[in-house]
Amino acid sequence: MYDSEGELVSGPVVLKIDGGPGRLGPASHVWRKRAAARGLFTFPGLQNATSVNQEMDDLYGTFQQTCDDVTNDIVAERVAKRAHEDEEGTLPHNKRTKVQLTNCDLGRIVCGRAEDPIEARAFERAFTPEKVLSAFAKVGAVPLTRAGLDQKKVRHEDTEGDPGADELRELAAQHAANKAAVAAHGMDATVFAAALPRRQLIERPTGEAAQFASLVESGVTHTSVWHTMGSAAHNCDTILAAEAARMLGERAAAEATEAEQQSSLRLLQEQAIAAETERDHESKEYEDLGLSALKMIAKCLFQLNGKTGFSKLGRKADLVKYLDEYGEDVHKALSAPLPTPGVLAAVAEAETAADAAAAAAAAAATNDTTTEDTARADANAESVEEVDRQLAALLARRRIAVAAANRDAARLTVAVPAATAAAAQGA
Repeated sequence: MYDSEGELVSGPVVLKIDGGPGRLGPASHVWRKRAAARGLFTFPGLQNATSVNQEMDDLYGTFQQTCDDVTNDIVAERVAKRAHEDEEGTLPHNKRTKVQLTNCDLGRIVCGRAEDPIEARAFERAFTPEKVLSAFAKVGAVPLTRAGLDQKKVRHEDTEGDPGADELRELAAQHAANKAAVAAHGMDATVFAAALPRRQLIERPTGEAAQFASLVESGVTHTSVWHTMGSAAHNCDTILAAEAARMLGERAAAEATEAEQQSSLRLLQEQAIAAETERDHESKEYEDLGLSALKMIAKCLFQLNGKTGFSKLGRKADLVKYLDEYGEDVHKALSAPLPTPGVLAAVAEAETAADAAAAAAAAAATNDTTTEDTARADANAESVEEVDRQLAALLARRRIAVAAANRDAARLTVAVPAATAAAAQGA
C-alpha cells in the first residue's frame, strides 16, 4: 500500500508459487509488472523441489484422496440405480440413469453435501486451520525456518550449514578407515574408491547489467533465471526488462521475416505479370506455356488470395485447368495489392502442413498392396478432403492468432528500467 506521495505504507506482499508453466513469459508479463508496481511480488520455490518447499503439495494429498473416494461413491450409486432400473424394465433406455460424471457433480466432489460426514467433504477435511499451519511449519514457510531441509527427500552434502553435514563426515571417515583396514590385509582397496557427492557450483553473473545480458541471450525461463540470478522474484526489474528486450527482439525478427516474405512475393508477382503479359501479347493458351511459367502464375494467384492448396497442382494439366477456369481476369488478379504479412505466414505454414500430409498419403497409397485401385482412389480423395479441412481450420486459427498478437503488440508498452537500460548499454 502506498500513500499519496508514493511512499510505501505497508507491505510489500510476497506470493510464494511454484515454477510451473505460465509463471514467466509474455502471457503474464503485464500482470506481473502491474503487481510489482502495487507491491505484490511473485516468488518461486526452488526448482524440482515442490514436494519439500510448497505447502500445497503437502495439503493436496488428503484433498485428492477424498475427492477420489467421493467420485467412487457417486459412480457406485449410479451403477446400483441403473441396475435396479434395468431389472424393473419400466423406463425406456434413453430415460434410465447414465453411469457418468458431469459438471453438476463438482460441488459434491469438492465440498460434499450438508449431511455428509467430514470424511466425505474434501475441502473442509484437507484445509482445516490446523492442517494449513502444520503444512506451513513442515516446509518452513510460517514461521520462516529451514525446516524443509529436514525432509527425507532432501539430499545433504558436506557443506557448511547443511544439517546433515556432520553425519556425512562421520560416514566418510568410517569409509576411509574401512578402506585402510582391507588394504592392510592385502586387498585392492581402490575398488572401494568413492567420494561424497557435491553439487555443481554455479558461477552466476554479478550486477544487473551482466544478469540482464545473460537472460536476454539465454531466454527468460525458470532454469535460466535460477542459473543467472539464483532466488529472485518473477517480477523484479531485471527479469521484466530482459523479457521486454526478448519480446522486442522476437518482434523485430518476425517483422524481418514478414518483410522478406513480402519481398519474395513482390518478385514473384512481377515475374508472373511478365509471363501473363507475354502470353496475352502472343495470343497463347495456357497449355502452350511451360510448366515453370504455369507454376509461377498459379502460385502467385494462390498467395495473393491467401489460399492454400497450390501444392496439389503438381501436374501441368491441373495447372492449365485451374487457370482456364479462373473466375476473373488473371492479369488483373495478378496486379492486386499484396496481402498482409500475417496472411503470408499462415499460407506458408499451411502449405508446409499440406506437403507433409500429401507425402504421408502418397506413401500409404504406395505401400498398400492389398487394396484395389478404386478403393485406393477413394481413400486418397478422402485424405485430400481431410487435408483441406485441416488447412482451413489451421488458417482460421492462424489469422485469429495474428490479429490478437497485433492487438496485444499495440497495447503493450515496454519500459525498461532506466538504471538497468543504462547499465546494459554500458555493458
